[in-house]
Amino acid sequence: MLPVDDLDARILHLLDHIDKHRAEGNFYITPDLMRDFPEVVSLVSSRDHEIGLCCDYRNYQCLGNVGKYKAELEQITGQKSGGIMLKSNPKDGRLHLRKLADNGFCYS
Repeated sequence: MLPVDDLDARILHLLDHIDKHRAEGNFYITPDLMRDFPEVVSLVSSRDHEIGLCCDYRNYQCLGNVGKYKAELEQITGQKSGGIMLKSNPKDGRLHLRKLADNGFCYS
């Protein structure tokens, strides 16, 4: 894992590059990253980029706590969050999508 100073410097460099080109970014973070580096989440949010959660369908702990993680993300950023990126292909996808919708996430 990178030292926090290196991580902050790399994120700042990336954000500066995005701002230079007047682009908007979508950042999807894992719950672990959100907990370990809330300052990075705040930094990205302060630049008006969308931040959402990244969960793996195979990680039932992540999917079982999406409402909790969404609330933590919104507390850090001070903004509503409706984005989520889900990795892998579940066998019971409709059930998971319904649970996500019930927790305020949007999907299409």
